Amino acid sequence: MGNGRRSGTRLLCALAFVSSAACGGGSGPTAPAIASPTPAAPAPGFSLAGIWTGTISYSAPALSTDPASAQLRQDGAAVDATIRAPRFNGRFQGTLAGDRLSGSLTTMIDNVPFGATASGTASPAAIHLVSRALRFQNQTTSAATIDLAR
Repeated sequence: MGNGRRSGTRLLCALAFVSSAACGGGSGPTAPAIASPTPAAPAPGFSLAGIWTGTISYSAPALSTDPASAQLRQDGAAVDATIRAPRFNGRFQGTLAGDRLSGSLTTMIDNVPFGATASGTASPAAIHLVSRALRFQNQTTSAATIDLAR
């Protein structure tokens, strides 16, 4: 029994030494480093979800304005809208941060997708989006402005 006891004591001492060395030379255990998660975009204080109506104005080829309607969905800060107008049927996908709305506006013309960036402001009662180089009817406009209200 003497040999078994010595072997057990040696094993216990060896484990204590290895454990002590792994923990920084006997200064006590240290907590493992935990990576901080990337903070998510804060959810806005209001929702844009629902049916909106208003206008879409084009600056070229000639200044013109059409009636427009939109169905908006919102999941936290993510906004997805289907926008319909006589000369534009498309989609806005973007992010709402405070009262700032930014993202992309896309449409199909002759089964070819076209898109442009869009940004603007939003409140519980109004949306104002501006897009540069928006395409419609196979033409590129210098700008398009979408104004919607509930």
